[in-house]
Amino acid sequence: MRDVTFASTNQNKYREVQSILSTHGVAVDFA
Repeated sequence: MRDVTFASTNQNKYREVQSILSTHGVAVDFA
């Protein structure tokens, strides 16, 4: 089930992580 929901939540997780790390002054590139 996790694999099914991952695709739809991946973008939200990415933005959440970016937001958290941005507040700590950390530049991240998941490309």
